[in-house]
Amino acid sequence: MLTLEINGPPIPWKRPGVRRFSLKEEVKTIVYDRQKREKELVRWQLNSQFQRPILTVPLLVGIVFRMAIPKSTSKIMKAQMLEGKIIHHMKKPDIDNLTKFILDCMNQLIFTDDAQICTLYAKKIYSITPGTEVRIKPYTMNDSQELFNKETNEIEEEFEDEDTIRGDRRGELHRVSNNSKRIKFTTGEETN
Repeated sequence: MLTLEINGPPIPWKRPGVRRFSLKEEVKTIVYDRQKREKELVRWQLNSQFQRPILTVPLLVGIVFRMAIPKSTSKIMKAQMLEGKIIHHMKKPDIDNLTKFILDCMNQLIFTDDAQICTLYAKKIYSITPGTEVRIKPYTMNDSQELFNKETNEIEEEFEDEDTIRGDRRGELHRVSNNSKRIKFTTGEETN
């Protein structure tokens, strides 16, 4: 498995910019990439780590976006984030835009086209060091379905590892029903 590290806050993909201007009696429209410089910087980081021929086989890709802890976060919340009690990032930017930007940067550098990606995992978490980690598993055309399933399960387990280390907190939570009995979420047992 190939692991690539991109330093700096994850960048979301933005729509191309459009400029219109008129020349004599004709209106011209120019479409341009508003993130050209940002993409060049990320591609430079990727290129320095990937010194191989471009991949042309099916790929399994896992991406972890480590998002910065906001400055306005309270000390208690920040401590919980650093301890791993709160890791899931549920704010902007959207995970699909973050993924699109990274895949665009890897196009024609790591792989021929992002259509080669047959399995994709993405995750946003809080971290003290913002960045992006990309894991790529190339498959050969002769790989069996069993090998593909095994590797896919291993990637899923790696991505879920952080969640299982902390434990499933839903099992510890209770809610009070209308008749004032506590009901456990996982088993549905009633307690007084």
